[in-house]
Amino acid sequence: MNKDSLERKLESMPQAKLNHEKKDKLIQTIIHNDDTQKKRSNWNTVFRWLAPLGGTAVVALLVWILVVPNFDDAAPQASLVAEYQLADIQDLEKFSGMIKLPTYAPFNVGELHYQELFVNGIDDIIEGKVEFIQPQITYFSSDNPEQLFTILMFSTNHEHLYQPIGEGEYNEIVEFDDGLKAEYYTPSEEISHFSWIEDDMYITLTIVSTASDPIPLEEVIKIAKSFELYEVNSENYHVYTVDNCPETYIPCVNAFTNSDAVKAFNGTSSLTREDGSMMFGDVFHEDIEKNLDTLKVDKNGAVTLDFITMNPDSFMVYLLDGNERVEEFESNQNTFHAPNEKGTYVYEVFGEYNNGTVHHYLKIKVK
Repeated sequence: MNKDSLERKLESMPQAKLNHEKKDKLIQTIIHNDDTQKKRSNWNTVFRWLAPLGGTAVVALLVWILVVPNFDDAAPQASLVAEYQLADIQDLEKFSGMIKLPTYAPFNVGELHYQELFVNGIDDIIEGKVEFIQPQITYFSSDNPEQLFTILMFSTNHEHLYQPIGEGEYNEIVEFDDGLKAEYYTPSEEISHFSWIEDDMYITLTIVSTASDPIPLEEVIKIAKSFELYEVNSENYHVYTVDNCPETYIPCVNAFTNSDAVKAFNGTSSLTREDGSMMFGDVFHEDIEKNLDTLKVDKNGAVTLDFITMNPDSFMVYLLDGNERVEEFESNQNTFHAPNEKGTYVYEVFGEYNNGTVHHYLKIKVK
């Protein structure tokens, strides 16, 4: 795309130059839309107005990246919210060691959106310089489609984009234990903005909920205080990847929540290789237990299966007692839910593929 055509495209995009009253009216209209399907698609419009709360408008250029599994609340500092799915967003990796993300969410996250906004001009967009890109990540509730929070951050070197804390529009100033201060602004019962400066980054946390089920300030502060450094883990999270599954005729399957991920163990298998020869494998039950990593999950938490090398034609999930199937689980979009009681459970995932069958095994610990 040449510079002239890019300029024409950007000029045709809506510019976020609304005052707070008009922004809030737009958001209120979308929230109260009774058409559920239309409501979800309209969130894309909402984000154009949520983003530029620091001051000067920015232009969204890149398309959405959508990640659709269900996650649970984040674990302590060890895990960022939706850490496993964040690892799938390659465009985010350039910010490794530069930005912080939350380790806590006030709801079960059902979808994750990533968008990049550009802060200066056409030249910076074409160059793709990291210092001129604002990452924006939005976490949707899986329980209530009208609940979400979105995080926008940028370097404080861009002084034209924001006002110092205490000089912007706010309802109150909140002071953190370490002395940091934040502006809390609630333009409506459904919308709240929480902004602060930390480690030379201006961060805005925008919360959207319903008037009947608002997310209180205490929860907003809890999200903000949970922020930890985002760093790309070169050890690939102890899961399968395309690189470490070179035998493409063997299905590689991961299981994950928002805060943990493990490999599923391949047991008894009957598969046809690319050259037409057959591969048979049989595994004793006691050997299965020895080879299972434990996936940590909350009560009734969502467990999602990720088929790396090939998708099954069909699969079934069974809860095991020893080597006996005692319960069959329904799955929705490769996701099933853990039991409501604490304990350790072993599951069999029987997959039928176009080149044969595999009995996969998975162990979870409900906390």
